[in-house]
Amino acid sequence: MILSAYSAYKLTGVFGIYARDVWSFSLENATYFAVMIQFLRPIIVILIGSVADHFSPSKVMIPCFICILFSSLMIGLGGSEANYFTIYFCLFILIALGTYSLRGLYFALIEEIKAPIQLTGTLVGIISVIGFTPDIFMSLLIGYMLGNDPTVLEYQKLFTLFTLFPLLGVVFAYLFKKTDVIWD
Repeated sequence: MILSAYSAYKLTGVFGIYARDVWSFSLENATYFAVMIQFLRPIIVILIGSVADHFSPSKVMIPCFICILFSSLMIGLGGSEANYFTIYFCLFILIALGTYSLRGLYFALIEEIKAPIQLTGTLVGIISVIGFTPDIFMSLLIGYMLGNDPTVLEYQKLFTLFTLFPLLGVVFAYLFKKTDVIWD
């Protein structure tokens, strides 16, 4: 789940260059767009933490992954991005909402499974090694898929391929929710 969520986070780094390449934003305006998306992070994380206090984090993760999946699929399927700027802008906001929500829930899963406090450090280490591997491959994948002078078609391919990550996230969040961990 964390690998899928962190892959979504790495994809948010593309938003500014998408605005420049597809929407023909100036470099300055594309930067403002990317920064505006990043400013949503602390607000969303605090709000989702409050929501997760009332529900289990794994239950909250499922709609977050679905939100990212839907938005990525819509961008990937594409069409006339320039003619539907408002819709695509909202899709990017939905990806950010889902992504930053998941970032606020990563380690709340440890509490949900009622792991013994003595294992918390080990669990965080294992989760981090596996969950943060997108640091290794996502930038390479994004760079490979977009190439030197990306057009809307390369972005559509990237977002279509990317839908695999939130899809896996939904599946694993559902399985996690259905699994009972017993600590002895």
